[in-house]
Amino acid sequence: MQHYGVPTRLLDWTEGAMIGLHFSVRNLDSVNIPCVWVLDPKWLNKVVSKMEMVYYSDPDYLERIDKRVLKYFEDEKKLPDYPVPVLPSHVDNRIVAQKSVFTIHGKRRDGFFDLSKKHRDEARIVQLCIDTKEAKVIKEQLVTLGITESTLFPDLEGLAGDIKWDYELKYKH
Repeated sequence: MQHYGVPTRLLDWTEGAMIGLHFSVRNLDSVNIPCVWVLDPKWLNKVVSKMEMVYYSDPDYLERIDKRVLKYFEDEKKLPDYPVPVLPSHVDNRIVAQKSVFTIHGKRRDGFFDLSKKHRDEARIVQLCIDTKEAKVIKEQLVTLGITESTLFPDLEGLAGDIKWDYELKYKH
């Protein structure tokens, strides 16, 4: 929903390293320093909920999931203090194409920062910054590897992104 301007406690991540890299160099005009964040979701749940696992949010798997995650969706008052990683239902082609996972952000606004500080020696979240001069080359290499707008956005928006990228390569050099 955040892509459409709706406020949400969900932050989307990906299980694909190259997909994450694509999103970091995707809109180079709108970022100062492209970065990729790497997170171990099992570590995060272990420090937040004492369970070393990742929750599923798919109602079709209710027998197999820890039902505590459902209360986070249903009642904001039951949110944990810190972010909790969740595997989503595959209800949208983008979720599948982007290998999406989410974190539901809790009551603490700076939850990741607080946890990293609190668990400094064992924290499994890291920010990898990319040299701005290399970002365009990385973007070109990702296209060669098949990581493009249309593979990650399997709709007209993705196709338009590929056409725009091809145009920029041909006419802006």
